[in-house]
Amino acid sequence: MIATIVLTAGTTLAILGTALWGWYFGLGHADLPSRINTVVAVSAFILVAATLFVALIAYLAATGRPDLEPQLHFPNSDINKPVLRAAPSQRQIERSLQSVCSIVLVNRSRYSARNPGVRIELDGLGGLRPQQGWTGIASETDIGTVAIQWDGGADYLIHGSWSRVLPDLDFGFVSSSKSDPPPQLIVTVAADGVKPTAHRISVTILDSREYAAYQAKRNAELVGVRQATEKHPS
Repeated sequence: MIATIVLTAGTTLAILGTALWGWYFGLGHADLPSRINTVVAVSAFILVAATLFVALIAYLAATGRPDLEPQLHFPNSDINKPVLRAAPSQRQIERSLQSVCSIVLVNRSRYSARNPGVRIELDGLGGLRPQQGWTGIASETDIGTVAIQWDGGADYLIHGSWSRVLPDLDFGFVSSSKSDPPPQLIVTVAADGVKPTAHRISVTILDSREYAAYQAKRNAELVGVRQATEKHPS
């Protein structure tokens, strides 16, 4: 906007300078009408070029592609690295605070994402119970629901460099059908104008003894990080 005003003022000044004050702009051998016509033509070209450039920038800003990244937060686990405890049967995930997943959809780009959607497929897992805010889209006879989907809707927006928290998911009582390779969550993210992108997230399922050892090790690491931070604050 400011650049357009400056260019308009500059071209107007050039035309007035040529007509009223005898500015030549290197056109010393041309008569006054020719000089004025030349300056008007060049000024019009500059204004048109500037207008097209501004329009192009606005178009790119409006049509740029967002970059959406799903983040799965399980208590006592790193982001997108879930470690869950098995029930005594060792074929089901134990239902607890650790089995509840908070899902955050992060937009890494500066372009807004419209009408986002997330699909989660269970590979080597099954039996996910009905979840509020999510729709079951696939199931198998022996193990139940194996895929769910969340749709933001046409009016749902994730601004650039912003994030949105989706409805929680509880993986309690989900059954595991394999351990090698480990089961996975296939998280596919889409939005208007964006090709669906799949993210594979491995799920580690431990028995009670293994989980206790994992938890103790993790707690010790967190204590060490906190102590180091206190000694050397940034």
